[in-house]
Amino acid sequence: MTRSFSFNGLWRVVRWDVASGWRGYLAGLWAAASLLLLMFIVNSRVIGGSLVALTDAQSMGYKADLVLSAFVFAMVCGASFATLGLGDKSRRAAFFMLPATQLEKFVARCLQFTVGLAFMFVVAVAVADALYLVFCLIVGTNGGLHSVLVLFAGRLAEAVSEPFVRQLDPGESNAALGIYFVAAFVWLQSLMLVGSVLFTRYQFAFTCMGMLVCYIILGFSFPSLLRERVPFAFFEVAAAVLPVLIAADYVLAYRLFGRMQLVGRKWINV
Repeated sequence: MTRSFSFNGLWRVVRWDVASGWRGYLAGLWAAASLLLLMFIVNSRVIGGSLVALTDAQSMGYKADLVLSAFVFAMVCGASFATLGLGDKSRRAAFFMLPATQLEKFVARCLQFTVGLAFMFVVAVAVADALYLVFCLIVGTNGGLHSVLVLFAGRLAEAVSEPFVRQLDPGESNAALGIYFVAAFVWLQSLMLVGSVLFTRYQFAFTCMGMLVCYIILGFSFPSLLRERVPFAFFEVAAAVLPVLIAADYVLAYRLFGRMQLVGRKWINV
């Protein structure tokens, strides 16, 4: 008898994933924090013969924008690693033998590249921010001590809310514009998810190449859409269509996920 979805089963999968891959998670977190710290430090300058960390408003805003861009990139492209670690035959066998349904395993993997990845990114920013504050105390600053994490949180809140409060022409809906931007972000993420379970190797590279080919075809088929000002009706239609495409992508990804075998094909899972 097929068991229904259970949060206990979901928790077992998440717990197993964390227990079996915690070294990789810590390595990824430290690599992200180190890269962010390097980005912060590179912005320093030699002033009066001494190295000084630039912490004026313009420099700190630049750092916050870099972190925001990195966050968007990580959240979209991170979905291409939804099957990370399952390339190893022994780990895939252990994953298949977990006392959980396919849906519970699929949801657990989705939570990792959404909630889990966002949490890890924030922790990486916090670590880099703390180390950067120590660096500022050692070398000095040109604008006092400031937290990149706080500025990043403000930039993120502003980026999410801006489409909903933007000044538009009469008859144009902020709700449609806001839904479009959120749905476009989630749609790109869902495409990466499909690529993660469709391809058995090089998921990120193959998915990006596929999206690039589609973009080029779209550009040649509808050149005015990329060269001219997009009519607002496009955002209204897209706001209605994209949620359907997102649902279709998740259904397709789940079906492909359910077809994964212990010994998979060389390139794709179909």
